[in-house]
Amino acid sequence: MFYSKSTGGFYNHLIHGDNIPDDAVEISHLQHSLLLKGQSEGKIISFDSDGIPFVSEPTIDKLLEKKQAEILQKFKIAMSSVTSLYTAEEIASFPTQEPEALAWQADNTAPTPLIDFIVAERASVDKPTLVQRIIDNAATYKTVAGPAIGKKQDFEDQLYVLKAQHEDPEQPDLTKADIDAIVVDYS
Repeated sequence: MFYSKSTGGFYNHLIHGDNIPDDAVEISHLQHSLLLKGQSEGKIISFDSDGIPFVSEPTIDKLLEKKQAEILQKFKIAMSSVTSLYTAEEIASFPTQEPEALAWQADNTAPTPLIDFIVAERASVDKPTLVQRIIDNAATYKTVAGPAIGKKQDFEDQLYVLKAQHEDPEQPDLTKADIDAIVVDYS
């Protein structure tokens, strides 16, 4: 069994033949098991002076980065119920669509250039129907986005406090438990 530092992958001659990276080092079955277990637990694979891999605990900076990535990943999942049906371009048009729809609903002579272009290319829906859909979708978006954004920012605020504590030599340094105490849950 071999482990490659550059790819972070495991290789053996039976499966990979001669396609084993040049930087791969031979490891025992026990090392393989320990490295796999370490990877699954989110630990860091480090290398000793001879280039032999071993499992080490991630640094506080890496744990903070990982928590930030978790906050963002779970935020995207929380938002997916309102974003998965739209392209980035459609979402970027929401701040224009909603005011036009509200203006037209209040006064059907109000200018609505974006809505007019959409309706002109969308034979399956008339302007009053599209305006109502935009207003309804905007309300739905706000009921999902508002809480999710608030929670995301709260998690980031908690993380910011921990980062500031970590960077302040006068403060006690963080532990993994301090970071793990931020439970990222958007439900």
